[in-house]
Amino acid sequence: MIHFFKNLFLVGNLLILAACATYSPKVPTKGYIENGQKQWQAKLEEEDVSYVKLNQRIPSALSKYQISGECGGLPRVRVRTAPGFCLGLVDSGEGLGMPRAALAINQNQILITDMGSWQPETGAVHLLTWNGKAYVRQTILSAKNLKEKTKRRLLDRPHAILLGPDGKVYIGAAGVISTFDPLANDVEATLIPVIDGLPKEGLHPLKNMTFDMQGKQLFINVGASTNVCQKYGIQGQKLNLCKDSDESATGEAHVRVYQLLPNGQFNANYKIYAKGLRNSMGLWWDTDKNVLVQVENSRDAINKFDTSLDNASLPHEEFNVLQEGKHYGWPYCYENATPSPEWSHIDCQKFEKPYLLLPAHSAPLGLLKYSGDLFPAWYKRRYIVSFHGYMPTGHRIVTYKRNDQGLPVGQPLSLVYGWDSDGEQLQGSPVGISEMHDGSLLIVEDKSRKVLRLFYNQSEGDGQAIAELNEASQSENPGSEAAEAAQRKNSLDEKLRAQNSPIFSQIQSKLFDKHCVACHGGASAPGIRFKPYDDVTNAQTIIARNKAQEIYNRISSAPGWPMMPPQGIDDKAELEQLKNLILQWIQQGTPIPE
Repeated sequence: MIHFFKNLFLVGNLLILAACATYSPKVPTKGYIENGQKQWQAKLEEEDVSYVKLNQRIPSALSKYQISGECGGLPRVRVRTAPGFCLGLVDSGEGLGMPRAALAINQNQILITDMGSWQPETGAVHLLTWNGKAYVRQTILSAKNLKEKTKRRLLDRPHAILLGPDGKVYIGAAGVISTFDPLANDVEATLIPVIDGLPKEGLHPLKNMTFDMQGKQLFINVGASTNVCQKYGIQGQKLNLCKDSDESATGEAHVRVYQLLPNGQFNANYKIYAKGLRNSMGLWWDTDKNVLVQVENSRDAINKFDTSLDNASLPHEEFNVLQEGKHYGWPYCYENATPSPEWSHIDCQKFEKPYLLLPAHSAPLGLLKYSGDLFPAWYKRRYIVSFHGYMPTGHRIVTYKRNDQGLPVGQPLSLVYGWDSDGEQLQGSPVGISEMHDGSLLIVEDKSRKVLRLFYNQSEGDGQAIAELNEASQSENPGSEAAEAAQRKNSLDEKLRAQNSPIFSQIQSKLFDKHCVACHGGASAPGIRFKPYDDVTNAQTIIARNKAQEIYNRISSAPGWPMMPPQGIDDKAELEQLKNLILQWIQQGTPIPE
């Protein structure tokens, strides 16, 4: 048994090492052409595919939400919402892996897709049934328990689930779209692939999909396998265009459309509907406008090649109204036709610009146009988006004002905007959002593994969405905050100049100020908040919440702990120094700097 666990540990480490870039070169901002091109290119290609480390994708510990009263007949979760709204706990998540989306198939039953993990062929589908008091979960499909082993690929990281115009339930796995009957006596026997051979490698293997208004066309997201396709383009070099984006036959980063034939099968000869879309996790056919709309997860690590750019605020995510045959700019451009540092020689004016810019790194993963009658009339035919992102702009369910064409405009207005970290409660990680028969919304969280229901009761408030998300400043008084930060910085610098500077002051400067406060410095920071340059307060906060060992585990990429910072620390020497400083601080009894 001991040898078994040793071998398991070694295999786990090998898998993590294989998936992670072990070396992240600092590329000159101009003129790199000649020496070592092949070696550099290989390193860049590896990094571009795996810059999100494998252990960053391990689900967080199961959150134990604080319950306070009732919400539409369900336990009420203590989360901030717009007046009159509340979140009810549908499923606590015990025993789930990584739930992603929900579909209400009737008034009393809900289907849940569960990726299981980011490892292939570990997915499942669960059926929740209302028994008059609570929802009871039953696993109706599980990759590891399928009798026909060849069907496991049909449950390879399942994400999307929808009810087709033919009355069938469609499920989108990484490489294949299938149908099944969730209420059959033998559900596995009804699980049948209908669209096969979809790209499934790399960074964005998950599939989302939507039917058009007539139910004759199925649109499917094929995400980019890399962050910014830098294997084909480096600033200062005039290389070929990104093959992944521009080659229709073998490409990616696009939305495909498949025709549903009269015999109930799909034509295998798909069309590329729109290109240059990094990861269209939110797709919706707008029946009012008869157009396909999309929310785009834009690139990360924009300061890798140009350190003058702020990765915390650039680039913004996008809302696009897709037109057939158009190219929307990935990987060449960001924002409104600004060339990416890796593709500085590209003319971005030839690509379509975003219809609307969404908050940077908010990671919109769910999209719908509300059609129910439960919410106030203002919400009718208005878009609702789930922000999954790890930045302070994420962790929300938002909506938008709309123009005369019924399309979103302006800044996001929040329906759910505060997963307060009381006790073991985590920040929200909303992914799929879908409408129930009564007009309430189902919300699925993957990291905390919860299924929630957004309910409205007019006796508790007018339902007006809250304009609480301000990207420009996370402070109510930015001028005063800036002045206080400057004073703290002077004080910290003085401590660091001392011959024996306090260990935590060094940690503050080298870890928190450099890697953490961009995400954790705002008023709506995820989890714990760290103030810039404030070594005393931050040390006190860590001690009070018993987080010292957790911080060490996170930056060390310890098994089972999500990586912090999310993009990792590329410099090995820097990482080792930080780990040693934190260990010294713990071993000395976590002293607070004077």
